[in-house]
Amino acid sequence: MSKKRLGRRAKWLKGKFESHEKELVRYVFSLTNDLEIAREVVQESFLKLCEEDHRKVDTRARAWLYTVCRNKALDIMKKERKMVKKPLDEFEDTFSSHPLDDVQNRQNTHRLLNLLRCLSQKEQDVIRLKFQNGMSYKEIAEITQYSVSNVGFILHTGLKKLKSEFEKKEAREKEGGAR
Repeated sequence: MSKKRLGRRAKWLKGKFESHEKELVRYVFSLTNDLEIAREVVQESFLKLCEEDHRKVDTRARAWLYTVCRNKALDIMKKERKMVKKPLDEFEDTFSSHPLDDVQNRQNTHRLLNLLRCLSQKEQDVIRLKFQNGMSYKEIAEITQYSVSNVGFILHTGLKKLKSEFEKKEAREKEGGAR
């Protein structure tokens, strides 16, 4: 490989790293609850990206990286036989790019994050990828290996469950406050 081509490849890799490293670490951390493992998984994923032909991966590099990170994290969790959920306070911090000024909105966000526990792992994954990481249905489908229509269905049913649980919790709180 020529120096010029190596330079373009290095620049491309550096750009992908700078664009996606932090969001990938956040995502893997939300799955593993271990920052060191999250960093290691992301590093291994970028090393794997180095081995790929960037012309084949370029247009879908973000989804490719998420897929590799997700699969590596799931493998590690299976080996350790522990599916750990990220603490709610730390998960809430991942939304810091959209600061919530209103106290009521903060409380509602915390309630919704707490309610994520009522969802299946599949629903939690899809909701996190959509709302925490801002991914399209197509990107989520590529990462999870579900069809695009299945992603839409999982997202719809998960959000429906969240809404229902949120409304139930609000009703219980109002009943408790009215006494």
